[in-house]
Amino acid sequence: MNLLRLALATGAVALASACAHTAPAPRNMLPPVTLPRYPDGTQVSLDAERGNVLVLDFWATWCEPCKAALPEWESLAAAYQGRGVRLYAVSVDGDPNKIGQFLQEVGLKVPVLLDRDAAVAEGTLHLQIIPTVLIVDKQGAIRGTHQGYAPTDVKGYGKEIDPLLAEK
Repeated sequence: MNLLRLALATGAVALASACAHTAPAPRNMLPPVTLPRYPDGTQVSLDAERGNVLVLDFWATWCEPCKAALPEWESLAAAYQGRGVRLYAVSVDGDPNKIGQFLQEVGLKVPVLLDRDAAVAEGTLHLQIIPTVLIVDKQGAIRGTHQGYAPTDVKGYGKEIDPLLAEK
């Protein structure tokens, strides 16, 4: 978790200036990941989402850019409801007790998964910045990685999601 906080601190200037970076579309596969859903703890296997386009937003309650970005996920979720897109907001917080109040503050209803202490974000996916969004195709390949947040980011994800929906 310290790595993510350090990365957030060192990237604060870029994040504060609303600068977002899109990495080249890697063809690496999302590893098998199962995370508990907040608040009931139901286990969600991301492998079971194959056949859908998967959008994963890794965030934390202590992350100011996350606080700005998360409310935008509701409109994106509504635009793709019933169209084969699964959106998950993945909290990397160590203390899940902080999440409920935070979700009320930002008005998020998108399903939340818990990645306590960033075990998957850091240990499995090697993410270095919060927020980071992964866009995964129907076969499980990570096709987009977005670090940081700018106000146009979430609305722009449709340009990446739509072509993936058209793929077989």
